[in-house]
This record gives sequence, structure tokens and C-alpha cells, in this order.
Amino acid sequence: MNIFESLFGDCYICGAEIHKYGLCDLCKNQLMYNDLKCVLCHNICIHKDYQCFVPYFYNQIIASILMQIKYYDNIHIAKWIANEIGKKIKDSSKNDMYTVTFVPTSRGKLFNRTYNQAQLIAYELAKINKYKYDPFIFQKTKTTSQQYANFDQRHKNATFIELYKPQFYPNLIIIDDLIASGATILRCYSLIKNFYNAHDYQAEVSIAALAKSL
Repeated sequence: MNIFESLFGDCYICGAEIHKYGLCDLCKNQLMYNDLKCVLCHNICIHKDYQCFVPYFYNQIIASILMQIKYYDNIHIAKWIANEIGKKIKDSSKNDMYTVTFVPTSRGKLFNRTYNQAQLIAYELAKINKYKYDPFIFQKTKTTSQQYANFDQRHKNATFIELYKPQFYPNLIIIDDLIASGATILRCYSLIKNFYNAHDYQAEVSIAALAKSL
């Protein structure tokens, strides 16, 4: 990004000219902010050993943002998404020493799209908040699609995620772009948490995404 682009840009949604990158005030005001402790359990969290860092609930504005990064190759949006997640982490946690990883995609999908948007977001988040970054913790062994899958199919698809090269980190955040059923990100959470428990290793494993579907 050059100096001019850092000072002026277009709103990702409506195209209005704005200062810096992101959303204009009109589009920003349409975001549905999440003030719940846990987006999976709502206010009373049954998961005592992780935190949820999810700044927004899913709506048309979020859908437009994710559509651009997933299907129209506007990968620069990953920086804005990472910044929003990063602010949520700083507002919600006193810890400033995290390692960031991400929900994996399959080799087939990676070949077709050439990138994993969750990985881009995780990489940008690590740069913005000065966290460690590890891209090798998880792998996906089969190409599946979550887009039109029902609840049961999403959870079945998640079983194709496995540990690849797990490492011991005291504070780990797993990144995805969107939490729908929670199947994929909780699969990642369970895999690494079980690995840590098997080695009697105490660690905080948290999950993060731009939004959670209602």
C-alpha cells in the first residue's frame, strides 16, 4: 500500500471515498456489534477454558465483506478484518502474548482459490498485534464444502481436519472468517486441547472470527 492509498480509499461496501481503508460511516453503522461473552453459548458460557473473540454478528454488510475476500480475490480486506478482530482481543483480554493459527482448507480448494482467507486474516492479525504466527498446526485431508451443508453435514465435514505439526503454546488463538455452526473451529479447538491434555500441558486456547451467524 503506497502513501496515497493509506490516506484515501473506497468503502468496501458502497464505494464511497473515505480516509484510510475500511468502511464509510454509513456502512459501519449497519454492523451488528457483538457484546456477548461467548458467541456459541451466549452470555452464560459453558466453555471455561477458552475465550471467543468475535466482534460482530453476521448480516448483509458482513456477507458483502466476506464475499469479496472469498470469491472476488479482494485479499487486501484481510487487513481490515484482522484489525477488527485485533481490537476485540485487546478490549476483551489482558493477555498480549498470543500465537495465532487458523482453520485449514483442503489442498483442492487451496489449489482452486490459491489462498485460504482464514490464513490471510491470521497472518495480518499477527502483524498488527505483534503476535507469533504458526501456519502448520492443522491440516484438512479432504475437500468439502460448508456453504450449503446442514448442521450434521458440517460436523461430519469437520472430522477431516487433523493435527499436522502441533506445538506447545501457552496462549493460542484459532482464526476463522465466520462462525456458522461452529463445527470447524471447535474441531480445531478440541484437537489441540486434547493434544495438550494428553501431555499435561496447561494452555489457553481461544477462537476468533469476524462474525457469528445468528
